[in-house]
Amino acid sequence: MRRAKGAEHALDSFKIIERTVMGAIICNCCGRDLFAVLAGLANPAEEHHTVLRAGSTVSLKQDLVDWTPQKQTTDTKPIAQMIDLVDTLYSDLKDHVDLMISGKYPAEHTFETRSKICKINSLMVDPLIQGIEVVFLRGLTLAFFIDNAMIGLSSLNQLLSNKQADQALIVELLTAAKNMFLQDYDIKSLSASEILPLAHSFRIERAIQLYNLWKNE
Repeated sequence: MRRAKGAEHALDSFKIIERTVMGAIICNCCGRDLFAVLAGLANPAEEHHTVLRAGSTVSLKQDLVDWTPQKQTTDTKPIAQMIDLVDTLYSDLKDHVDLMISGKYPAEHTFETRSKICKINSLMVDPLIQGIEVVFLRGLTLAFFIDNAMIGLSSLNQLLSNKQADQALIVELLTAAKNMFLQDYDIKSLSASEILPLAHSFRIERAIQLYNLWKNE
């Protein structure tokens, strides 16, 4: 920015930077970042999240905080591309969960969540989305949670490979995660070796839960 050709050029650069890092801004009232607030992970009792009023060049429209594809209020190509990326990420997650449940999860596997997250980030600087940045931040939030779930799956696979977890238990936990029944497990009744598989399974269940909220299901 110091090498900017003028004030206007510097401001344009700042706009791009602010949109890119917006999701990491911390809320003064709940201590959560913007991603957590948009995902619904912050305390719903909090009436005024200051983070929703943050930003110098970006104005987050609070009426779009509950935006879902089914409640779409604006139609632009970047939004359609973002929705497609999120849907693809979730479809990949479901396929990988099913592979592990069936016992066919590959010993070594790479996933492309980060490249899709980068694409969503790049869409956020499109001039067409000015004023609806919160919609993209919600999609980006979900993409990060799906990425986290994929990492959880890889961790479960590693536990299996190292014979640190029972396959039957992992199949049981993943099936419960798919149906969002993990909260029914009594953690106190689990052994020390079962706690870690449960924690990784919660990462998958959380992504599924947030995707269902995104789809308004």
